[in-house]
Amino acid sequence: MARASSYPMNYCMPKIISSLKACIFFKELKGRLMVALTLIALLSILGFGLAAYLSERGALMENLRADLTSTADFKKMQIIDWLNQCIADVRMVAINKSNRDNLSKLMGVEDGLSLHQAQNKETPLDPRAMTMMTAMLTNNLLSLQQSRVGYARIVVADKTGRIRITTDAMLYGQSMATDVAFLGTLHAKNGAYIQDIHRDPKDPSGPYWMNVGYIINPDLSIDNPDPAKTIGIVLITINVNETLFPLLRSWHMGNTGEIFLHNAQNDITFAVGPEQSHLADSSIFTVIESAPAQFIDDEAESMLETVDDKGTPILAAYRHIAQEEGPRLDWKLVVKKDLREIYAPLYKLLTHIALIAIALLGVTTLASVLIARTLSQPLAELVRVMQSVALGNLKTKIDFTRNDEIGQLATAFQEMIRALEKHQLELEDA
Repeated sequence: MARASSYPMNYCMPKIISSLKACIFFKELKGRLMVALTLIALLSILGFGLAAYLSERGALMENLRADLTSTADFKKMQIIDWLNQCIADVRMVAINKSNRDNLSKLMGVEDGLSLHQAQNKETPLDPRAMTMMTAMLTNNLLSLQQSRVGYARIVVADKTGRIRITTDAMLYGQSMATDVAFLGTLHAKNGAYIQDIHRDPKDPSGPYWMNVGYIINPDLSIDNPDPAKTIGIVLITINVNETLFPLLRSWHMGNTGEIFLHNAQNDITFAVGPEQSHLADSSIFTVIESAPAQFIDDEAESMLETVDDKGTPILAAYRHIAQEEGPRLDWKLVVKKDLREIYAPLYKLLTHIALIAIALLGVTTLASVLIARTLSQPLAELVRVMQSVALGNLKTKIDFTRNDEIGQLATAFQEMIRALEKHQLELEDA
């Protein structure tokens, strides 16, 4: 009878024990806990890291776009203002009544009189008066030159090209009849002329220059002055290296920021960097102007993320500068920065996230080991007791107490052992 009663227990207990062994095998449980906790930690880190990365990347890109847009607009405005100032300066000299009257007297030409009539006047100008007049006009030009940065020289020539007044004494009396700037100014339809950025053919490695000229004409009320009444021209020679390039360079470029200025008239492209300016190819303009239509609007104002000729990813703001009034100019402006420099803070952020991830993974591993021990040790004790009971030793007791589910399982199993022991005693008594 006792043998028949103990058969189900002897049959079931080994299977229960083997199943528990498979479930509470220490290494397997530890591995599962480590994998689970590691995945949770990694997913948390990746989630927060991705959110931080995207947020920071978006903020950096938005700030860069705003910076490049404002810089491009501001530089375009500065260039136009600078050009207008140059034209205003040369125009002020040309249309000043005192300058025109004195120059007319100096050259023996009065308003409304022909050169032949003026030369045949019975009372020519006194040489001393001519000297004083020349000195006064020269001082006026010197005052203007000293008040402006980069004005290399200012000359006033008659319509034959002979230099009558100049801030450079070496040029006095010389002829500039074949000079491009003189001829361009003399034949300017609206009285004003700009010789675009160029180098002196005699000094190909020297600085870059611009010449701004204006006709001296008695008739100031018409847009197209009468060449027959032209007295002469005023010409200001400007050192671009001292004026325009520093003006373009005056912004926070960083290490890779550059401004490209393309002169369409002479087909010259300048790259203005943080430290110096140099000639460059126009590939960046080719890239931008060949972009899809949505990047270039009607006013040729655009922002484009692309790759430059060196294969470097960049963000560039494009502006077109054209004079609506006065001398015709066609300049193109690009303000760009390398995205690698802009995203440098992101690399630091990723480094910090990686260090945090390593530290968190270490803590997670330690926590998983501790949790595995708290689970595996009581389960191992239960397995030991079950094995002992399976061998018929009903006197075995569980050596731990817990208040969680494992403790409830241990209590229930201990009560089952007592019930089996009581039942066995009853059977033996029977």
